[in-house]
Amino acid sequence: MIRSMLGRTHIALSRSRLAVAIALKMRNQSEMILARYLGQDNRRELNGEKQLIDLIAPASHSFIDVGANVGDWTELFLRAGDGKQRGILIEPSRSAYAKLEGLFCGNAMIQLIHAAASDEEGEAVFHEEAEAGETSSLLPSWSFSATEAVRVQVTTVDQEVARAGWNGVDVLKIDAEGYDLHVIRGARHLLSEKAIGILQFEYNDPWANAGSTLAAAIALLEGCGYKVFLLRTTGLHPLNYKRWGEFYRCTNFVAVSPQKLSVVSSLLNSEI
Repeated sequence: MIRSMLGRTHIALSRSRLAVAIALKMRNQSEMILARYLGQDNRRELNGEKQLIDLIAPASHSFIDVGANVGDWTELFLRAGDGKQRGILIEPSRSAYAKLEGLFCGNAMIQLIHAAASDEEGEAVFHEEAEAGETSSLLPSWSFSATEAVRVQVTTVDQEVARAGWNGVDVLKIDAEGYDLHVIRGARHLLSEKAIGILQFEYNDPWANAGSTLAAAIALLEGCGYKVFLLRTTGLHPLNYKRWGEFYRCTNFVAVSPQKLSVVSSLLNSEI
């Protein structure tokens, strides 16, 4: 009875342009509230990211930073570690890469790759913001400021690990401004072998432009035997996808291989 009444009400309201406009506004504001609850903040000190780094870095000997930008994440990771970590930094932006060279060119443990990362090797058009802009992207419609279209080399995580002669990698961090799922697919071989211990990726607005979904990322990672968690200041939470669905707002997710669950056990928390 109640469901039938609601159905008739929805039909009636859908015929009102004002009601539809209000519903759209309410939906947008509701999504922002939900996003703040799930993602909390984009600052590492306030969204659980630094807490995760401080926990996993001391137990990690190798890492890859995809979308390294100017090296902020890598510097935090190295400071939290034992000084013996070897790393691969992948960054396509010319201005950001120049800053990485200034920071790490004398560090024999750090390898810099001037390229974008995706699910196959080749070339692509990269939309680069000036001054190492953080929303430079392979997506033409995402950047927040004016961009310059430049052709860049494209690599994969699988290929770079093979070139480095590594058997695997303890930590893979991905911040590819919408192309995160493509990067994950480019690590499919390593994932299938559970040769990546912990994988962190950002999920945000440009995923929709890239044709990517959180559902696809979770399916791929769980299919390889990983546990996937939402990262918050309250720890690592399993996400009830059926409840939340796709929300395309800035949040961080962490996939953990079975052998690394003990490393993050102190952060494991209840399902959201």
